[in-house]
Amino acid sequence: LESAICHDKETVAFRPKYYVDELELVEEDENVYYRGRLCVTDKNGNTRILNAMTNEKQSRDEINPVRIELRNNSTFWLVAGWKGGSDFLGTLFLDKIRGGICNIAREDKFYGEINIYEFKEEDHVQSDNGGG
Repeated sequence: LESAICHDKETVAFRPKYYVDELELVEEDENVYYRGRLCVTDKNGNTRILNAMTNEKQSRDEINPVRIELRNNSTFWLVAGWKGGSDFLGTLFLDKIRGGICNIAREDKFYGEINIYEFKEEDHVQSDNGGG
């Protein structure tokens, strides 16, 4: 994932490196989308699966698996917490100061709801966590 475009049209490039692995094409009736696992690579090169994120109430929400709907060859819409045809968590937010994905559901100068993600495809991504 390269950057996020918020609902207020602000575009912010990600500072940590995010990626989605274990992609699986899902075809349900008229709905076609991908399901995957959101991961991050930190500045030290360590990778981890983002299974849960802290929300604005300081509790933790499970975010994986995520559901991805492609918009074109470089953008997609993503919702967190896909289970059995239900997106129980919804869209994630952007920490504008850190330049990272978060689950702090606020719209202000520090946080914004992510509308669309910009991405590029890479083959054979290696990770330390067994994914990839």
